[in-house]
Amino acid sequence: MKANKILVNCPGCGKKIEYGATEFSPFCSRSCKMKDLVSWANEDYVIVSDQMNDDDETIKNDEDGDKLKYN
Repeated sequence: MKANKILVNCPGCGKKIEYGATEFSPFCSRSCKMKDLVSWANEDYVIVSDQMNDDDETIKNDEDGDKLKYN
């Protein structure tokens, strides 16, 4: 019996790939995986939570809707 293939979009470029078909899954390539890692390291991505600690930064939107961080 064959297992069903699960197709997903690469989070980096959007290319359709079979999940688990590459060592970089869910990314289609090392390049897409590394671009994502760099985006996290540059803090291009932010996980916003309703719960804040005293050490957390306050995140607000500016007039254009871009997120700004305040200490």
